[in-house]
Amino acid sequence: PVMWGILAIQGGAVVVTRSIGTFASLAVTLMLALIVAWRHFRLSTRVLVLLSGFAAGAVGLLFLYWSPRSLQDRLDIYPVALRMFLDHPILGLGARGFIEAYAAQGVTPMSPWQIATHSGFLDILVIWGLLGFVCFLGALYTVFKGAGLAIRRGLNAGSIPLALGLWLGLLAFTLNAASENLFSF
Repeated sequence: PVMWGILAIQGGAVVVTRSIGTFASLAVTLMLALIVAWRHFRLSTRVLVLLSGFAAGAVGLLFLYWSPRSLQDRLDIYPVALRMFLDHPILGLGARGFIEAYAAQGVTPMSPWQIATHSGFLDILVIWGLLGFVCFLGALYTVFKGAGLAIRRGLNAGSIPLALGLWLGLLAFTLNAASENLFSF
């Protein structure tokens, strides 16, 4: 059940983003699953999770090798987006606010791909401000807390609940959002 939960969440993220961060977070999540549920896994499952984690990490490293500008683009964009948030901290810039404000600064992007904050959390801060960010964090907390309760019930009953896989997948998805715009399509 853990593997299915992780793969469901992360598989969707891989299909949507096809990014380095998604594969890296999948690798981290698989390793976390191995640590958290080690005593509940059979040997064959342990080997499968370990190999899958290494494979996801290797794919992430290959993507990084093929797109070395990715990190530099983010390092160029983050300060610009942070400045936009600081200029409009309470309510943000609104939908399409980042794109319009970015263009107004006269910054020439290296590619159309570069016209994004490349951070889901920074994106929410820029577009919705602190009020939207607090609401988002409240929703995220509610999801994690509910899944955590289901996990404890399952582990106390001596089984590995699907909720553990979903929780770990959501954790990886959330961590990946630090470097990808996963919350706005």
